Amino acid sequence: MSGNFTNYAAMAALYITVPCASPAMASSLEDIQSELSQNIVAAVEGAIQSPLSEKDRAYALFLIAVHGHNADAREQSEELFSKMKSPESAAYLGSLKTIHARDFGGGGFLQTLSNVTPLGWIRLGYVSSGTELLGNAVKDRPENIEIRLLRANTYFNLPAPFGKFDEGYADINTVIEWLKNGKADLPAAEPLFRDRASAYFTAGLFHAGKGEKEAAREMFRATIALAASSPYTEAAQKALAAMER
Repeated sequence: MSGNFTNYAAMAALYITVPCASPAMASSLEDIQSELSQNIVAAVEGAIQSPLSEKDRAYALFLIAVHGHNADAREQSEELFSKMKSPESAAYLGSLKTIHARDFGGGGFLQTLSNVTPLGWIRLGYVSSGTELLGNAVKDRPENIEIRLLRANTYFNLPAPFGKFDEGYADINTVIEWLKNGKADLPAAEPLFRDRASAYFTAGLFHAGKGEKEAAREMFRATIALAASSPYTEAAQKALAAMER
């Protein structure tokens, strides 16, 4: 860590989840994301009661950890992904480290940036090691859509002072380009949300964060068209309505 830590702490006060959107739009999208997370957790907690492969179970627990701030689910997901020894599992472990930073001792990412106590340094260490794992996974498998989409989602949720938004924006644009030109594919909708609907919704959030309203609308409309019944469909409908206010 360097002397730039003080600057990080100062910038943290300006952080909003959607970095470049207007404050009103950012607030609306934060509320929509919060409701989306609740709906995802409810759906996944139902799905996890059914027999699942080891990877599907690890991923289901990952979703509960991410969207439900559930430390037990995070630890179980980490344990399962640690056994798999693949670029994909390494990427998930990296993302889980950033979630550990968010939830470590309470307070979220902003406390990570503004807290100069040992706990704050520990949180920063989790973020640093997590982003390193994600970066290495992309270098190892640059054309892997699962890893790119995971890194995009992870980086969207990191505070702006970490400087990862533009990298995540590039990742999600790459994913959408692959989906459009047939270089990669995802199901339109899938019980654990590893699908095009979630990818297009994430793209919409990034475009909104960049202030690219028409591109954001296009992505949210695509989300709705892809899945008739999904938490992402409902969230996209609400995002479109918020953008018209």
